[in-house]
Amino acid sequence: MKETLFVRRSVRECMGAAWTLMGTNIARVARALWMPAAVLALTSALLAVLIAFNRGMQGGWLTILWLFLASLAVVLASITLDAGIFRLVNERTMGFCFARAVKAFGVNLAIILVATVILWALAATDFQLSASGTLQPPSAALLFFAEALVLIAAMLIFLSPMIFALTKFMVEPQTKLKQLWHDYRKGLRSAGFIIAFYLLCAIVLIISYLVIASPMVIASSAAAVSAAGVAMGDEAGLPGYFLALYAATVFVTSFVAIVLRIWSLFAAYYMYASIEARNGRTDEA
Repeated sequence: MKETLFVRRSVRECMGAAWTLMGTNIARVARALWMPAAVLALTSALLAVLIAFNRGMQGGWLTILWLFLASLAVVLASITLDAGIFRLVNERTMGFCFARAVKAFGVNLAIILVATVILWALAATDFQLSASGTLQPPSAALLFFAEALVLIAAMLIFLSPMIFALTKFMVEPQTKLKQLWHDYRKGLRSAGFIIAFYLLCAIVLIISYLVIASPMVIASSAAAVSAAGVAMGDEAGLPGYFLALYAATVFVTSFVAIVLRIWSLFAAYYMYASIEARNGRTDEA
């Protein structure tokens, strides 16, 4: 799937080129990714079923264990899918791409953990202000909401170049993890382009997810209402086949979402190449 990529493209052109790349190579993409996509959809369905119906498990620790194992399976399947996607681009072995995908996941996880710690610290501070009477509970809640929005906006601005750096790390075999900071600074010069790409791509994905996830949301709501009734002593009002129906709904929804994920990573591939072109690179991927 190599082609001359290092040309200047707008954000919309990057997104359109990703659809074209998928469409013109649909057979190859399907052959390479159907297995990891199916595994990810299956593990996602399993995790969703465990979350929705964990009242049937034996004991709290067993519930936690099953949820942990299912979550781990989803993470591994997700990493494998990402590795398969970028393998189509860099044409390296699956082992090479999987190792890189694990490292990229580690970087993203570290960023998420740092953001989570900051949010917890802000929440704890606001709670203390509320408990001491310095702020009324509604004011403390509004303050935390405003702080969370500022944090998200700051992460979007200052971490958006990391999308470019990690994409380059996955695409270019000669790139090392220690070069992330150098590539981050390179992407920082095109932060406006990356943020525009990220926002437009997020809008497309969110709208698409809202549409394709509606059956799963309806099924999840029915399961939640039934669980609440059972907790109050009522009989379960769901048919016997509901569990299988719910799992099938999550599986299909996840599979469609995976197609959108493949597209978004191909779009990031073109975004990265366009930035390289803007920085004067003339070679080919």
